[in-house]
Amino acid sequence: MKISENLQNLRKQQQLSQEQLANLLGISRQSVSKWESGDSCPETDKLIALCELFHCSMDELVMGQIVTKAESSSPESSSQEQKNILHQYDLLMNKFSIAIATGVGIILLGITILLGILSLSEYYPGQVGYYETAGLVTLLLSTVLAMPFFIIYGMKLANFKAKYPQIKARYPESDVERQNGKFIINITISVILLVLGITIMVLASGMHIFNNDSPLPATLLMMFVTASLPLSIFAAIQHRKYNIDKYNHTIN
Repeated sequence: MKISENLQNLRKQQQLSQEQLANLLGISRQSVSKWESGDSCPETDKLIALCELFHCSMDELVMGQIVTKAESSSPESSSQEQKNILHQYDLLMNKFSIAIATGVGIILLGITILLGILSLSEYYPGQVGYYETAGLVTLLLSTVLAMPFFIIYGMKLANFKAKYPQIKARYPESDVERQNGKFIINITISVILLVLGITIMVLASGMHIFNNDSPLPATLLMMFVTASLPLSIFAAIQHRKYNIDKYNHTIN
């Protein structure tokens, strides 16, 4: 079997258009079209990239016989495979939503601790520089701790989208409805926490419990923001997870 046929079958197997494959390889769609028509052959570096993308060997790509899923599997097995892909997607998005919410929460916690440390300078004016340094170091450390959550799971999601540009399976309607209910509850709780934090800050400032330039009211507000924002982020990502059409549209 010619490499042109193998390439075409592999592309269809991964449900990629010629343009999508070209974007992944950093080339033009016309180049992919020429490869598949047999008018030209991929250069060595592109062959290697194709093997990595399609998880096959050079021998399989150049001299093997690769058939499409339609030729190699029944409709039942294809449907089961799509369900497996959806299951992988579900597990990944669950971890992704937790990771992003956790990363944001860690950074917000660092800001809250920073403000709290700065508040101590009111009682120990002679050590203002010490507290400012300690607060800044805390904020930087929290940012460093949060970065792996964003980077690792961001890359995992990007790799999944590159491998599976389309998801044909769908969540059951009952699961979607259940998620809609959870989304409303989580967002409501998040808003209540935020409004409660603002209310407490306004009351504390209005009653002059603290000095006008004291960071304590802002610290109180940040405590509620630290609880509210990660919850809303988690809820939003989980809600979007169930919109498979949005996933497919984003990839296209």
